[in-house]
Amino acid sequence: MFYLDGYYYGPFDLKGSEKAMDDLNQCKLNLTKAVSPADSEKLFSYFSETDDPLGASITISPCTGEEVGECISHSLSCEKASRNGPELAVIVGDVDKIVSSLVVGTGGNAKAQLKLANGSSVDLRVNSVLVDPNAMNGGWVATVGLGTIDDFFEALNEKSSEGASLIVAEQDFSLAPQKGDGRKLVAWKDACIALEAQSLPE
Repeated sequence: MFYLDGYYYGPFDLKGSEKAMDDLNQCKLNLTKAVSPADSEKLFSYFSETDDPLGASITISPCTGEEVGECISHSLSCEKASRNGPELAVIVGDVDKIVSSLVVGTGGNAKAQLKLANGSSVDLRVNSVLVDPNAMNGGWVATVGLGTIDDFFEALNEKSSEGASLIVAEQDFSLAPQKGDGRKLVAWKDACIALEAQSLPE
């Protein structure tokens, strides 16, 4: 699964399976029932890497199995070619309100926070706010560039990543909703660091 030009693409062809389509429709129903990004008991995380473009992501979804690519709450990604640091894509939630809070009256100085398991937090500068049409569910997808490589990643280890979340526009976006998900977040961090190293001039 990968994100490109405002669209999310999953690797699954569900058209040939009636049961799969029923399960997918149930997942979409879960999304419409206002599953809060902070409602971690109903969310699951998935780590993946992509080749085109080169990148890595943590995808948060209320769905499991083959329906994950069609049923996304939010995702945290990095790409080799990106200059905006890690990016949070918000698919479910009041995207209009989030974008307005980050842009209107902030003078380009909006902040976000990375909350860690030990009770500490890291302030992150909002580097960019991009808005694209949500081709799957209507409305908008907001992609928010957060912090720098260094200040974001130095805080993450297996212990601090358990239960970690991002606070953006006063909304809590879980990054490790289930026990053991901190390891996936660390794997994502390591993949992003490797991509950054590839981008450095020789």
